[in-house]
Amino acid sequence: MESVLLLELPTLLSVATICAAFLAKNLISHFNPIWSTVTVSKHPYDFGDRVVIEDRELIIAKVWPLYTVSNRRSNRAIGQIAHNEICN
Repeated sequence: MESVLLLELPTLLSVATICAAFLAKNLISHFNPIWSTVTVSKHPYDFGDRVVIEDRELIIAKVWPLYTVSNRRSNRAIGQIAHNEICN
């Protein structure tokens, strides 16, 4: 019985290693477009920048992949602007 287990263990480990390598490669290939989109996301300003958009003076509070949170300079009101609205 012990000799059978000793023969099965290396086989089981090698099959598990091959499956893990195959799945990891496929997971990386599926998630790669998502990470590329986040990395290449366009935003024309950074945190703390002062910008004028539609005659409003804004101070950028946070920059997220799809939108930006800003404060109005006059009354410190918080607003959210989508990047595709600004960049187009």
